[in-house]
Amino acid sequence: MDRSDVCYLISKSVSGRDAYGRQTKSEEVRKQVFCNVRTATHKEKVENGIEGVQNAFTLSVFKYDYSGESTVEYNGKRYAVYDAPEFNDLVRLYIQEEKGI
Repeated sequence: MDRSDVCYLISKSVSGRDAYGRQTKSEEVRKQVFCNVRTATHKEKVENGIEGVQNAFTLSVFKYDYSGESTVEYNGKRYAVYDAPEFNDLVRLYIQEEKGI
C-alpha cells in the first residue's frame, strides 16, 4: 500500500464526570496516521446506501491505527466514516462529507 497521504482519526475523550456519572467535559483527540486515498466506486456507494453522493471516497489505514473513530480529517476537511471493513492488515474507511462536523 502506498501510504503517501496523511489523515487524522478523531475521537472524543471524556475527561471528567460528576457525582451522578454524567460527562462534564470532553476533549477531541486527533491521531495522525498515514493512508492511501481513492474514490469510492459506484458499486461501493450503492452497497453502502449512499448512491448519488459525489464526494465519497476511501482512506485505507493500518488496522492497528484505527480504533473505531467516526470522524476523519483529510486535507483540512472533516468527514464522517460510514463503513470500515477490514482487509488483512488494513481497514478501508468509507467516508463522506457531512454537514455539522
